[in-house]
Amino acid sequence: MKSLDLGGKYEKKILITALIFICSLQAADSGTAAPCPGNRSPGQAKLVYSSGNMGYADDDIFIMNDDGSDLKQLTNTTYLEEGGSLSSDQKMVFYTKDLDGNSVPDGDKEIYRLDLQSGLEKKVTDLKASAIHWPSLSPDNSLILFVMVVKEIQDLYICDLSGENIHRITNNQEREDCPSFFPDGKRILFIEYSDPKTLVMMNLDGSDKTVLSCLEDEADNAAVSQDGTKVAYIFRRKTEEDFRSRGIKLIDLSDRRVKQVIHCDDTWGIAINGDRIFFSGSLSSSYFPDEVRDEIFSIKFDGTELKRLTNNKTWKFLRDVK
Repeated sequence: MKSLDLGGKYEKKILITALIFICSLQAADSGTAAPCPGNRSPGQAKLVYSSGNMGYADDDIFIMNDDGSDLKQLTNTTYLEEGGSLSSDQKMVFYTKDLDGNSVPDGDKEIYRLDLQSGLEKKVTDLKASAIHWPSLSPDNSLILFVMVVKEIQDLYICDLSGENIHRITNNQEREDCPSFFPDGKRILFIEYSDPKTLVMMNLDGSDKTVLSCLEDEADNAAVSQDGTKVAYIFRRKTEEDFRSRGIKLIDLSDRRVKQVIHCDDTWGIAINGDRIFFSGSLSSSYFPDEVRDEIFSIKFDGTELKRLTNNKTWKFLRDVK
């Protein structure tokens, strides 16, 4: 495993790996990429999330069916393990682990891979950057999209499953966060820390950058449907009373119409399978007999059939469903 050179040779390495990256895209276009399954029937899709002490030591990775059944704890360490991107064949989970057990950007966080069949864990990256987080697998399971901080600059990067062939795909003054792939594997979705934070769609080569979220919203995490036609995002809006209205909105990419699906007291993670949005957060007593905090829910695109999937009153951050 090669470490990324964070010194003067960094830009030269980026140019070389860019050529390798372009070749991988050409291979995907030629039909050599593994097929990506579409929407799975209810009960067949898997949800992956981290849970524990809200981003500090003892956060672990969990997996369960999308109806809330068959909950399993995948990691059980004293380290901070976050995120969780599931391969399309449901055989591997990629996540970050901080050996210091904290969220301080001190170069101890790397990307790891867990084989769900053998239970074996493998360290993927050895970059020793200031911070690494939010790994997301491409639909054909060939690339990892992630966030990395180098010399206090936070950008989006991509590498192969072995942690090699690293390529920076953004180079802006603004920070980028929460990246994910569109199902075609050629476009990505991410949050840009402008004012306000905005939801952005962009080609992997950096072209055709488009803001999707409403200008009055502060976007905070998003997910794209498996057919690539809809995007759901978590929004926060600051009113004159300084109260943040929070919830989930859905964008139809065919006409860019935006509608609010649900209001939430607090929302963190979000994912989509079929016509349902899955999210972790807290809901007021207007939805349930009592306020429900720190659980995972699902709801249809049209705002109906709200379901509560967990009931253990522990902080959770939903990351993926496949």
